[in-house]
Amino acid sequence: KGVDVLVRAFGELTGGVADARLVVVGSPSLGADPGDSARYTAQLERLATGHPVTFLPGRADVVPLLQSADVAVVPSLWPEPLSRALMEPLACGIPVVATDAGGNPEILNGWLADYLVPAGDSAALAARLSSLHGWRRDQPGLGARCRAHAEQFLGLERETDTVERALQDAVAGSRRRRTTSDSERRSCG
Repeated sequence: KGVDVLVRAFGELTGGVADARLVVVGSPSLGADPGDSARYTAQLERLATGHPVTFLPGRADVVPLLQSADVAVVPSLWPEPLSRALMEPLACGIPVVATDAGGNPEILNGWLADYLVPAGDSAALAARLSSLHGWRRDQPGLGARCRAHAEQFLGLERETDTVERALQDAVAGSRRRRTTSDSERRSCG
């Protein structure tokens, strides 16, 4: 998921933002081999040495953590199609910085596209995070804008309508393909 990129970016950020603190939620994993995961965890701990970084195990109820955060980060390196980790903070009124990988640009669209950074680019991630330092003071309406975006584009009703339309279009397309004229049937065999 790019946690190492995030920890590197945080190391670059802490020099300019004295009160910054990073909380990483979830167990770092590199696949099925527990040895790979253990090595990755050790690498993350080395990268975090000397910085205020806390690693928390995964949990089902992330809302209290999100509500206490200033910014959420989704540093995906692989093309994850649809990340709840992007949608949940927005719904809580928390800005999200994410990589431009996978489906992230579909969620962070419009004015939120400014919060996308190239995947794997710790310097760009650090710069974007730095730009959000003090947003509650400097941009007091940002949280409400994030929440409004989530309500407008990510709500259950809209998603249900979108899926329903896609299914109706697929069925209609299937019917159009099945209704061919006699001459089409003869020419197609």
